[in-house]
Amino acid sequence: MEIIFKDNTDKKFLRDSLIKSNKFKKWVSNLESNFFVETICIDNIYMFGSEKVGFICANVVCKDIHGNVLPGISFIRGDSVSIFVVIESIETNEKYVLLVDQARVPAGKNILESPAGMIDEGIPSVKAIEELQEEVGEDIDFSQSRLIELESGYTSPGGSDEFVTIYAYEIKMSEKDIDNLHGRITGNKNEKEYLTLKIIPFHEVFSISESIMTKLAAYSYKDKVSS
Repeated sequence: MEIIFKDNTDKKFLRDSLIKSNKFKKWVSNLESNFFVETICIDNIYMFGSEKVGFICANVVCKDIHGNVLPGISFIRGDSVSIFVVIESIETNEKYVLLVDQARVPAGKNILESPAGMIDEGIPSVKAIEELQEEVGEDIDFSQSRLIELESGYTSPGGSDEFVTIYAYEIKMSEKDIDNLHGRITGNKNEKEYLTLKIIPFHEVFSISESIMTKLAAYSYKDKVSS
């Protein structure tokens, strides 16, 4: 197997960062385990900061076990987590869902969705708690032991390698604390992440959110946890 770098990626520090990247190594390992790979052409590498590989655009020349040439354009972003946060009112026992409202340029609009994030390395459950602390707030005592794994799988295998683990997280709050959480501005500004928290009644999530992962989490939660 040969790895070819386009002119705009043919820089030593980019190549070295790519070869050391966990997401790239995992992807190549999967390719070689399942297909006959001739070449991987790296079209572009998008870095997060100066050292961390963020996204990879590649085109692969490979065949399946029957010798058929396969479509090879791939967007490599690695694994991720999504956390479906269910808040129960202490006073009324009504259940709410916490969503983040953020601009999504590929969708061309703002999307209401569950807190989520990419896993550069490490354990999904640990990353899930880190995302909750970052996107919801460190003033809330999020515990890894209270995560409930709902689903896991590829989000769009026809174009991307992203493999997501979806968790539920249940928490009880007073009506006052719920009101205070609604509208909170959060996000990691260093990563150009600008979020607004929205608290909505559970039954409204199916019609309000345009995120398929959030809707899948809601259905899975009703089936596996709430029923």
